[in-house]
Formats: sequence, structure tokens, C-alpha cells
Amino acid sequence: MNYHSYAITHAGNKRESNQDAYYQHDIHGLWAVADGMGGHHAGDIASQSIVQSLDDLSQAGKENTNILTLTSLLEDVNERLFKNNKDNNCMVGSTVVIAFAQENQCTCLWVGDSRIYLSRNNQLTQISHDHVNEFHQHMLTRAVGVAEKLYFDYASFILQPYDRLLLCSDGLYNDVSSEEIQAVLQYSSADQGAEELLNLCLSRKGHDNISIIIVEVCE
Repeated sequence: MNYHSYAITHAGNKRESNQDAYYQHDIHGLWAVADGMGGHHAGDIASQSIVQSLDDLSQAGKENTNILTLTSLLEDVNERLFKNNKDNNCMVGSTVVIAFAQENQCTCLWVGDSRIYLSRNNQLTQISHDHVNEFHQHMLTRAVGVAEKLYFDYASFILQPYDRLLLCSDGLYNDVSSEEIQAVLQYSSADQGAEELLNLCLSRKGHDNISIIIVEVCE
């Protein structure tokens, strides 16, 4: 399998800063979106810490990238952020969703409410599920950096040619419906689709940071 991805991020219509971050590496089959939180421009520290660690891992070579190294990496970031929060009496953290493809198998892991979707045969499936409070949907129950122990969720599935993967922060799906997302993914290239989804979001409230990665699975 070969992959072609396009990524884009935007502060949105209301926020002064962008605390989202993303990572893409088509050759290594590795993509991630992280949505920082903490206020006062601190959330970007958490999201960028995740992205930088992924880049360091990729620099070490594809053979070193696997689910064990990815989970270990996130646990290390969690430990550093949690210690910093404890030392400075603050609460800085980040959601993250990661897609990792090897041959025709894709494994996803996530913490928080950033999402990954699979578009296949004109149908959109949400692979991840949000770690949010049952009664307060905007209240996260898990995030990198906010607890001493980090708990992930995983999903694995077989990729097919012409599949599309969408990784995004909640700034997208809070303003754009699943039906609209699928309509764009079905008929647009990764580049066009990401731009179109971003513009659609900004034409509405666009009250949060927005990050989008679309991955095309090629033969």
C-alpha cells in the first residue's frame, strides 16, 4: 500500500492562538492530530510535545516505529507533562489520535476527543470514540498530561485501496456533520477535501482550533 496525505490547521474564527498540532509521514505510514488544552497559550506546549516526539521517533527510522514504541512515547510525554503540571500547579494537556499503517493494516490509538474516521464504499465510520463525560460532552475524561497513568484505546482494521482516513480535532466535527464530511471525502482529493472541510467550518461558527489530515490509500 502507498499513501498520500494532506494536512491543514487553522486557529478558527474565535481563538487568538492555535493550540492544535499535527504530524504526517506518508512513507512511514504515520499520522497524528493533537489538540492542546490549558489556556494562556500553554496547550500548544502539550500538543507540540507529542508531535515533536513522533518526529524524533520517525527520524530514528521506520523499523523503530511500532505500536509499542508509540505507546511508550506517549507515556513518556504524559510523564513529563504531568510532572510539570504538579510542579507548577497548572493543568496543561492534550488529546491525541494516531493512525499507524503497516502494509495493509492500520492501527489507531487515541486519548481524548480528537477523532479518526474511515471512508469506504460511500460510507463513513467513526473509528475512535470520544473520552468525554457522559453528561457534559465538552468535559474530557482522558488527556495526555492530566493524570499520572495514561490510558489509551485502540482499534485495528485492514485497509483497502481507495480508502480515505480522516484525522481531526473537535473544531471540525462540532461544526460539520458526518454526512457533510462523507460527501467531501467521497468526491474530493485529499488536498481539495481538507481545504473544503476547513472552509466549510470557517463559514459557520469556527469557534475552536481546527486541524484536519486526510489520507488516501493507494494501490
